[in-house]
Amino acid sequence: MDNFYEQLLKVDNNFGYKTLNVLTYAFLVLALLFLFALNIPIAIASALLSGLSFSSKKNLMIEYEYAFTNGEVDVDKIIDMRKRMRLITFKVKEIEILAPKDNEEVSAALNNGEQRLKAYIKEQGERTYIAVINSGGKKINLYFQPDEKFLELCYKYNPRAVRKN
Repeated sequence: MDNFYEQLLKVDNNFGYKTLNVLTYAFLVLALLFLFALNIPIAIASALLSGLSFSSKKNLMIEYEYAFTNGEVDVDKIIDMRKRMRLITFKVKEIEILAPKDNEEVSAALNNGEQRLKAYIKEQGERTYIAVINSGGKKINLYFQPDEKFLELCYKYNPRAVRKN
């Protein structure tokens, strides 16, 4: 039987993103008005501010998607609801321990020299978990926020490594 599950951590109401989006268009309109008024230095400054707010807003709309497919997990980062970037792909069998961030067992397994991947949204208040993954002799600490169904599927494939509490 195939096991497939996707979980999307979505940014719901991002005031900073909406503000920068409005500022992008406001500065663009100002740049055009000053260009028609032949005030070139202010038009250039407004255009630069529009470009700066446009490029800055992308960093405020970051979502994460976890996909579980028959014991393999893909973690993607979605920037501005347009660009998808694969952070990591691993097999659940490669997990040494998967536990909440405040769990003593996971604290003992962490090592500062390892690679750390952040795949969660701070504002969401969900419980953050850490998966210590041993992939090809390289250890990776993945910080993420799986839901109950995702944890159940991981437990099904690697029960000795998954700690829910």
